[in-house]
Amino acid sequence: NPAANIINIKTQNTISKVLIFDVTGKNILKENNIKNNSLNISNLNSGIYFIKILDSNNYKTTRKLIIN
Repeated sequence: NPAANIINIKTQNTISKVLIFDVTGKNILKENNIKNNSLNISNLNSGIYFIKILDSNNYKTTRKLIIN
């Protein structure tokens, strides 16, 4: 972090869904097919976002994402 085009998510579990929200809580991106734990974010504007990651064990985590 910060990121520009691609983010790589480090986890030992299989990612089932990724959601990206802006600072107002609006859902900007929802991705169900994560290949190689990488996500293309090149279509997002620069700014601060929150990324919510759900894995196959129903574990959820939310992190701040800064895009240049």
